[in-house]
Amino acid sequence: MEKKRQPIRRFRRLEWIVAVYMGTAALVLICGMLFSLYLLDNANRQIEDDRNRMLNALDNSEELLTYNIPLMNALDTLDLVAYRFHHDLDMITLNPAQTITPFTEHATKLGQLAARLEQLLPRTLTTRTSLIDSTLTLADIADEASLETAINNLQQLYRDSLYPMEEAGLHIRQNRAQMKQQHMQLLSSVSNNNSLIQAQLKSRDNLYQQPITILSALTLLLLAVPMLLLGLLFRHINRRIQLLEHYADEIAHENFQPPPFDSVDKTGSLARTLGSLSLRVNDLLKTTRNQTKDAHYQANHDSLTDLPNRRSFITRLTESLTAQCSSDIPYFILFLDLDQFKDINDTLGHDAGDQLIRVIGKRLLHTLHSSDHVARLGGDEFAALLNCHKSNLKNVADRILRLVAQPMVLKEHKIEITASIGITQTSPDSTYEALFKQADIAMYYAKHNGRNNHQLFHPHLEETINRRIALIDDLRNAIEQEHFELYLQPKIDITTGTITGVETLLRWNHPEKGMISPMEFIPVAEECGLIIPLGEWVLREACRIAREFHLQGTQLTVAVNCSGKQLEDRQFVHSTTDIISASGFPLERLEIEITETALMENLESSSTKLMSLRHQGVRIAIDDFGTGYSSLRYLKDLPVTTIKIDRSFVVSAEKSSHDAAIIHAIAALGGNLELDVIAEGVETHAQLKLIHDLGIRHVQGYIFAKPMPLSDFKLLLDDTTRDADTWRADALFAEVV
Repeated sequence: MEKKRQPIRRFRRLEWIVAVYMGTAALVLICGMLFSLYLLDNANRQIEDDRNRMLNALDNSEELLTYNIPLMNALDTLDLVAYRFHHDLDMITLNPAQTITPFTEHATKLGQLAARLEQLLPRTLTTRTSLIDSTLTLADIADEASLETAINNLQQLYRDSLYPMEEAGLHIRQNRAQMKQQHMQLLSSVSNNNSLIQAQLKSRDNLYQQPITILSALTLLLLAVPMLLLGLLFRHINRRIQLLEHYADEIAHENFQPPPFDSVDKTGSLARTLGSLSLRVNDLLKTTRNQTKDAHYQANHDSLTDLPNRRSFITRLTESLTAQCSSDIPYFILFLDLDQFKDINDTLGHDAGDQLIRVIGKRLLHTLHSSDHVARLGGDEFAALLNCHKSNLKNVADRILRLVAQPMVLKEHKIEITASIGITQTSPDSTYEALFKQADIAMYYAKHNGRNNHQLFHPHLEETINRRIALIDDLRNAIEQEHFELYLQPKIDITTGTITGVETLLRWNHPEKGMISPMEFIPVAEECGLIIPLGEWVLREACRIAREFHLQGTQLTVAVNCSGKQLEDRQFVHSTTDIISASGFPLERLEIEITETALMENLESSSTKLMSLRHQGVRIAIDDFGTGYSSLRYLKDLPVTTIKIDRSFVVSAEKSSHDAAIIHAIAALGGNLELDVIAEGVETHAQLKLIHDLGIRHVQGYIFAKPMPLSDFKLLLDDTTRDADTWRADALFAEVV
């Protein structure tokens, strides 16, 4: 195991090395960038200090230059004045009589310049005072003696001023030379300062460029190394992948031979690892193939019965339709639906229902030929694709029905169940959707015809089902818009001739089709579930009519027919009591009529619901008594208040003494159990006399009145109130005599 993990550990170790290196490289780059920013900041500070110093030196040089320029101009002016002064002095010496005015002016100006130079130069002209004094003395000359004295003084002044003037000139020349030299130095300093500033700026640019260059080189270096490592890693992995693909191809073809353990090639470790895992890989491939086969099998087969499912059946049917295009082989589709399978689930549980489905699936599989295709479509529906002649089709369907109807034991209960089969024939231009619809329509008619039979599809069946669909739509609209009407048929006490009760009968007057028989739309309403809202409307309307009679002082028992589907509804008791309570009609004046057959479909549940209604005062009547599972037991256990003898016994009692005896027995039984007995369907005087002779006093039938609208019943009620003797039995018999 440790050897097998070595390649994986090597790859993980290499991954860790690359990760640590990349982290270190990123840290170095960040530190380098921070250090470069520090260097750049110091360089900027140094350059800024040098620039300030150079600017200060430049300002000082310019100030010195500004100071030297007027000094040089003053020296030049002094030199010119001294020259004119000596010239005037020479002229005075040669010709003393010449005016001394220009000399005086030059002497005065020379004195002013000497004073200015005294401020500018480090030395002071010693001749300034004597020169001025001599000039002022010359202004006081008045005669030749004074003139001669002045000339002598001027000559002496001239002699005395030669040296100072020469000294002043020397100083002037020296100062001029120094100033020129200083000026040149200043110009050179300014030029040098400019060059230094440019050099500093260039140095700063170099300082900026240098860390950027270093960082770029460092970045390239740090990136190049991991890229090189990653390239080597990818190259290594690629070689391993190529080798794995090579071994995988060999393994897929099941000819893989593990390399020897002493292999010394570069891939020896990986080859040895694959060699140790080769058997496991082969097992995994086999397991994968098996799982794929299992998944394909499960996708096309039913998990409960292990039969092909709807998808597989459609595929097989499509293939058969394609093959039928090139041959004349007939194919038939059978749809099989178990009758009243829901009762098995409700009574014995879904586990028993699943067991029943499995048993039926096995029976179908063993009954049909191996070339036939049997499938479970879902729920309690099965389908079969038969390849047989039409003449043999009936025998196959009958054999299936007999086999399904064989008893079986589920949870220690012996169960017998039947099935209804719809059959349709395929054609090359048919689609499986159309064939499914045709077989479903045929199966519906098989159930409609009493179940436990088979029906072959015919086009007129589709027309009938389309009419049924249209009838359902019309029925739904009629319920929403309340297009129904209640007809009333009286119940007569023939001993007194009075109306004791009334039965409400539903009628539908279609706006286009006219009056539609209840025998046509009631079964449809029960099948599609519309009987629940329809029954609630009937009960609500019957209570409204009964309350109207009650407010008028007419004490009548109002009977409302209840369907078996209504009785199966869990909210039946709650909705019934709510409707009656909302109407304000006394519960004891309402009677619920339930057929014997509907009552026995779920006796236990029906008994509980009827008992609850009876405890609240509602009367319970068994309609069509004697035609179903008549039993003294449920007459004893159920809260029944009224028995209505079926019309078939009344009609046949005239000709059959047995039927007359049955009516007499029912009347006696009802009397002993304190139940009201009503004979319904009495149409002739002979039937009425027979019923009267058998001891039955409550009668309902056409001999008295047909079902009629509410307005006609009110008129009838008024007539019988005025003349009750009209319907007394003895009066009727007297009329016959």
